[in-house]
Amino acid sequence: MGNLWNRERVLQVAPDAASAKAGEGLASTRKWVSLGYDEIAAWGECQGSGSKPYQVQVDLREAAFKCSCPSRKFPCKHGIGLMLLFAGGEMSAAPQPAWVVQWMASRAERQAKKTEKGVDLSPEKLTERAEAKEERRGKRLQQMLQGMEDLRLWLEDLVRGGLASAQTKGFAFFEERARRLVDAQAPGAARMVREIGSAAASGNGWQQRTLEAASLAYLLTEAAARTATLPPELRDDVLSTLGLPTAKQAIESAPAVPDIWQVLGREIEIEANLKTQRTYLFGLQTQRPALLLDFAFGKEALNVAVPIGTLFPAELTFYPGNSLRAAVRNSTLDVAPLTQLRGPDSIAAMLDLHARLIGNYPWLAPPAVPLLNVTATVQDDAWWLIDGHGDAIPVATRGSAGWTALAVSAGKPASFGVTTDGRTCRLLSVIAGGIFTDLHPATEAIAS
Repeated sequence: MGNLWNRERVLQVAPDAASAKAGEGLASTRKWVSLGYDEIAAWGECQGSGSKPYQVQVDLREAAFKCSCPSRKFPCKHGIGLMLLFAGGEMSAAPQPAWVVQWMASRAERQAKKTEKGVDLSPEKLTERAEAKEERRGKRLQQMLQGMEDLRLWLEDLVRGGLASAQTKGFAFFEERARRLVDAQAPGAARMVREIGSAAASGNGWQQRTLEAASLAYLLTEAAARTATLPPELRDDVLSTLGLPTAKQAIESAPAVPDIWQVLGREIEIEANLKTQRTYLFGLQTQRPALLLDFAFGKEALNVAVPIGTLFPAELTFYPGNSLRAAVRNSTLDVAPLTQLRGPDSIAAMLDLHARLIGNYPWLAPPAVPLLNVTATVQDDAWWLIDGHGDAIPVATRGSAGWTALAVSAGKPASFGVTTDGRTCRLLSVIAGGIFTDLHPATEAIAS
């Protein structure tokens, strides 16, 4: 397996900025008694303040860490320091020492037990569990549908009072309704209400954006009221948009979609104690976008088993309906660096793809798409991508993404990984001269 770890990917698993900084301080071979790695693991012994060095080990396949230090952070600074050394090529291949062999064996044993869990249960017990789960799901659905009926009336009152009134309502007005939807266990609808409030405060052109956001929310209330009669695929889309969890069996029974996936980028949002990670993929052969969602609470590390900037051979299973969300069913360690993209080669082709997607799923979150042979430019503080036909699309930049893209591409045509809502796009990554550059590095996400 090639070493596809780099500094950015290592820092992305750090639980906070302090751990990342402390880990960087340990990324020196002088502070380690022993170091080694093989195809599936990396390990080392770091000398701390005590007489016995800390034993640090990482499962490279899943970015799973273990350290004998007393830190409650996961991974600790020793794990970050070890992986920075590994990413920097400062370690030598070696046979696993006994303590690493034992840890890897225990991991394999736990996974086997997890897989076998429930196999020995009687058919009656399995049926009882399934019925109880279905009952809980039904109660939650009823609660959600009542919340959507209340939202429908709220939206009608909002529009009846005149769209101009939305701009004077203030943040608290929309946040109160969003909280009620969260209480009704409909977090997806709550997010849409917050988007209405954000649109109303978005400046020039706010009227159209606010009306569009309110219309999509109202369409969802109408669809929710008809869930019992909707076609199965559309019903799945509606329930997924509302935020009803998908049954594990539905994902496991979904057909696998094999491909070599272009891993275009990753974004992390941090809200209170929850980290949400979005990893964007696009099929090399299927030309299909996919989204991997991961969550971590508190000091937990996010899953970075799918490295960005790579070609990732895997079978994905997509969630029911027309959602882009997927899960990795089978994959290999045989990933390769992503040096060129395959996808739409014009802005018109990208927008055609987006139109087909939202035609099936109007509440679709902006998908990630490779966009080939476009030039990044800035005019009067406004960023644009311009293709070879002279068509242009505005770019919503965040942080240093725009300037980094301009510097890497040197103002010449390059290939970009972008997300688009059909009107604008956001930059995820750029490939120029065969080199992949992440435009949302982990250090920025940790600090946000």
